[in-house]
This record gives sequence, structure tokens and C-alpha cells, in this order.
Amino acid sequence: MKKPTHFLLTILLLAGVAFHQSCNPNYEDKYVNTPNDTISVEVNELKLSDELLTVNTTGVLGSASEVKLSFYIGGIINKVFVKEGSYFKKGDTLAQLNLSEINGKVKQAKEALNMQQRERERVRSLYNDSAATLQQLQNINTAYEVAKADYNIAIFNQQHATIIADFNGKVLIQFGEEGELIGPGMPLFYVGNNNNSSWVIRVNLTDKDILKTALGDKALIHFDPYEKPFSARVTKIAEQAELNNSLFEITLTLYPDKRKLKNGFIGKIDLSPSLQDAHFKIPIKAIAEMDKEKAIIYLANGNRVIRKKVQPIKVRDNYFIVARNKLKEGDLLILTRVNRLSSKSIISIDKHVPNLN
Repeated sequence: MKKPTHFLLTILLLAGVAFHQSCNPNYEDKYVNTPNDTISVEVNELKLSDELLTVNTTGVLGSASEVKLSFYIGGIINKVFVKEGSYFKKGDTLAQLNLSEINGKVKQAKEALNMQQRERERVRSLYNDSAATLQQLQNINTAYEVAKADYNIAIFNQQHATIIADFNGKVLIQFGEEGELIGPGMPLFYVGNNNNSSWVIRVNLTDKDILKTALGDKALIHFDPYEKPFSARVTKIAEQAELNNSLFEITLTLYPDKRKLKNGFIGKIDLSPSLQDAHFKIPIKAIAEMDKEKAIIYLANGNRVIRKKVQPIKVRDNYFIVARNKLKEGDLLILTRVNRLSSKSIISIDKHVPNLN
């Protein structure tokens, strides 16, 4: 998620100030004829707001279960039953190695086990007749156990020369083709769960935003094909930042929805972190000027004014957000004629205006 530049923030605030003043046709008529030594103004009493501030970002839709499928052993790929982009069901056979060599090793191991079993029975009979020693009996028992283990390994490899689906899903990427040699553990498929109840979006947050976010926090996901957003919740929060960008990854899991989705959809995300502090909402029209990235506002103190620099942390259509430690609840914010005020101005309060909801 990228932060807005200070330049862009300044442009937005200045544009808002100009818009609000230009849209008030009675502005000059109401205040221009007041006595030169007193300026009549409107104020509102600052109140803290607990309204959740959304974090806006984007992410790519994916499956909650995205895994790489591979053969336990290496060999030549004999058959691929699905292709990249195709869907499969739980229990479907996805691919199989050439079983000629594998079946041969199973047969070889089986014959070796049978031979050791016959030899063990012979030595045991000799031992019972005192014609063989205890050491000979122990040696043949050991040889039999080794042959049995070799046979079990051969059977295991035979069983794992086929990839069978454990869930309903879709082949996202196919890494190999029939006739190719593939090594043990090398992925053949990258697949995703195709269950609509398991769609997720993974996004990155800054250090400031991650501290405001908790498991279960709500989010709305907007996809271009649909007018109505999808609901989601935070289900995983990274404990440390990623090395390449110093951002923290969170996982948003979408609630079940009958509408069709596909891997790779780009989602516009409105996340509502729940661990944020209360804040002040300052109308755009209260800005007297901008000083770099800070807004200049005026507070009423009796009949005098206090010039105040504040740092906007969020900008909306007609107001901006200021952290609670930058102002005091109960301060009187001057809303009108701010571009005519200075720290030496004398004012009279014309009326109190309600706070923004």
C-alpha cells in the first residue's frame, strides 16, 4: 500500500478550501461590513470521533489453499490428466509416472522377501534340530526384516507415483509435460482450492496501519465485474515485516458468496481497523493556508485567536482527520473568514456550528 505524497495531500486540501469558499455566495456579504477591529466568525466545539477510518489498498484474489503438488519419487511423467486452467474434483487422478521401473522394483523386492522368508524357515528348522546356531538364526531374521522393509518402501513409492487430488480445485500453473523427467519433490502443479468459501486476498500494510489491525476486523472488497462489494475479515496477521519492502502482510478471507470469482481478480479493499484511537474531524473550510504538508487552522480563545499547525492523517471529500494528541476536546475551531485572520485578530463569535457526524 502506498502512502499519498505530501504534494498530493496539499493539493487536495487547497482545492477543498477554494471549493468551499467559492460555493458560499453570502460569504463576503455577511462578514465584509463588520467593524475593522472585530471580525465575526462561526465556530464549532471540537469533539472526538470514534468513527473507524478505512485503509484503502488493493490486492489479488487467490485461494485459501494454494499448494504445490509433486511426486514423492522421481521418474518420467507418463500421463497428465489435467491441464493448466482446468478444474478437478477431490479423488481425481491428476498425473502418473511411468510405472515400468517402479513396478519392477516392487516385484524384485517381493521376490527378495519371499526368498528371505524361505531361508528363515529353513534356518529356524535347523536351529530347532540343533543343526544351526543362535547367531545364524538371528542373522537370517535380520536379513528377513531388511527385505521386508525394502518391499514396503517399494510399495510406498508405487503408491506415490500418482498424484490424487485431496480437494476440489483448479490447476493454476503446470510445470511439466508428459514424457519429461521430473525429480523427487519437484512441483508438477500449482493448484488452488475452488471452494467459494475459501477465497482470500493478501495485502501489505505499513507499520502504522498494522498496529491498528486485529484478527476479525471487517473489510469490503470491490471487484470490477460486480457492483455490490464482497464482505471479508482479517484471518491472519504477519508477525514481522517482509524483507523486500518492510511491509506487513495480512490475509483477508471472504465470506461465502454465491457470485462466481476467479483467481487473479484485482480487488479494491476498504479495511476498517478496530484498534485505532479516537480522532478529530476538521472541515476543509477551516483551513487558512498550507505550510508544506501541514494545515493552518485557527482556534477561538475568548475574543482572540490561536494559530495552529496540524498534520492531516486522512483526507476525505469535505474534511480531514487529525490525531487526538494534536488538539484538545472542547477547543473552538473557527470555520469562517479564516483567510482574513492572524494571531493578532480580534473576533466575535457569531454562532456555533454542529460538529461533523
